[in-house]
Amino acid sequence: MGLRRSSRHAPVGADDGLIGQTIQSHGHRQAYAAKERSKIVSSRHNRSWEDLTDTLRAAAAAVRSALGRAGSPRPDDDAAAARLKGDVSRLEQTASDLISTISSALRERGSEIGSSFDRERAQRSAEQLKTSLEDLSVLAASMTTEVGSAASSTLKQAEPELKNVARALENVAESATSWIRTTIDPEKKQSGAQASENNPPLDDL
Repeated sequence: MGLRRSSRHAPVGADDGLIGQTIQSHGHRQAYAAKERSKIVSSRHNRSWEDLTDTLRAAAAAVRSALGRAGSPRPDDDAAAARLKGDVSRLEQTASDLISTISSALRERGSEIGSSFDRERAQRSAEQLKTSLEDLSVLAASMTTEVGSAASSTLKQAEPELKNVARALENVAESATSWIRTTIDPEKKQSGAQASENNPPLDDL
């Protein structure tokens, strides 16, 4: 998604020290978030299920924390706020779609209880879900970078969308955790000593 850092030009005056500190603080948050996003991208195929869900929860917490510095809306921030709202809304939709996918997988898994376990199919589902979680984690990291560098007035205008996306990310993490407990953990116990190089446990994906 397109990410742009909002900026405002303030007149030079007695508040320059505070403005400089604010810009430096924004720059620090942006650099830190960019570093974290780079780590996610470089290690995305080696991350555990728990790490992915923790990343989503951390992104939701970062959004809620950013809302703590939301200030009064400013008309000259309308364009920046519109961009932020658009990016955040797209991320929320992606998260909502993934929640629906996980819910369907949970229902499907429930219907299989008591019947033969299709391990190959379960592996494909696990691979697809993990890839989706990895993709969402990268998008969430990009979003936290944008939120971290946004002006306080911009955050205020986008407050409803930010609250929604934080809730959506938390819901994905919760749904994914339920899926792991329903599918991954039982299979891990069942595989046990039977796991071989050609038949790895699902949690190794």
